[in-house]
Amino acid sequence: MNAPLSPRPHVGGHAVGDGEPVFCVAEVGTTANGDPVKGKELIRVAAEAGFDAVKFQTIDPEQISDKTAVYRYQTLGGPAEENMYEMFKKLVFPPDQWTQLADEARRAGILFFSSIDYPAGVDMLLDCGVEAFKIGSWDVTYEPLVARVAKAGKPIFFDLGPVDLSDVLRFADICREHGNTDLVPVHDFHTDLPGQMHMRTIPFLKRTLGCPVGFSAPGRNHDLDVMAVALGANMLEKRVTLDRATQAHHHVLCLEPRECRPWIERIRFAEASLGQEGLTPSDADRRDAARYFRSLCATAPIRRGQPFSRDNLDGKRPGTGIPTFYLNIFLGRPARRDIAPDTLLEWDDL
Repeated sequence: MNAPLSPRPHVGGHAVGDGEPVFCVAEVGTTANGDPVKGKELIRVAAEAGFDAVKFQTIDPEQISDKTAVYRYQTLGGPAEENMYEMFKKLVFPPDQWTQLADEARRAGILFFSSIDYPAGVDMLLDCGVEAFKIGSWDVTYEPLVARVAKAGKPIFFDLGPVDLSDVLRFADICREHGNTDLVPVHDFHTDLPGQMHMRTIPFLKRTLGCPVGFSAPGRNHDLDVMAVALGANMLEKRVTLDRATQAHHHVLCLEPRECRPWIERIRFAEASLGQEGLTPSDADRRDAARYFRSLCATAPIRRGQPFSRDNLDGKRPGTGIPTFYLNIFLGRPARRDIAPDTLLEWDDL
């Protein structure tokens, strides 16, 4: 029998799963633009905003077989295109700079990890002390990479995007074969069509796999982030840039530094607002119930022995007396005392 996936994998000192705060990750892999100075600044921005972790991307441009392939993306100035191989080369950090970035994250008090798209880079990231790995949606079916990352023994976040459930189950089986059950599938998509975003994937995967599920925000549509929290997402990934006007890949989709703290506060408000399942009035509602609910009340003079009726009995505020649910118990029965109008009834009046 397959081992069950962990319901609460730990990334550093943070548990990810139901009953835990949403694990908020700042995605800066492309927006650092291969510049360690920018990378360090983005780490500090994420830490000061209250993100739990910062995630980079560890890329091997040599995996592109067609060095003439062109990548198209949007910027604030409009559509742009770039040679894919040259673009990825700009995003590469040498090993000593990875160590510097990891050290900066530790100084800032924020967890550090990275996406990885080639097996040989795993050891380098382990040497840096990463607390987790991420596998992008285009590499979920790349078994040599999945197996190598699973063997590393760290929690694995993995994007979904173009994959189907059979791909996800195969991914999980490979990880189990290598003793790793600390998996967090991350719902993402590459579409602007609302009907193809399928946000209900989040609760579906939680029920199906029994593990936490994340959501990778595709841009600055914060409604989707709040929706993900409401649907039970345990992890959120949000892109961050130092300047959205930067003419490079992904920047137009990002939060800028001044927007990061408000975004975190919005997510924390959303998750706190979920409360508990059931019907639980707030403290204020309970207090106001005594003021504004209705109680059984005499609406006309009632003499001792006179039957209660709809002519002399109704509901009036406040709600400190007998609830009007019990009106029928009184109707037709004689009063045991004289009762003036606007007097709340008591059980001894029967």
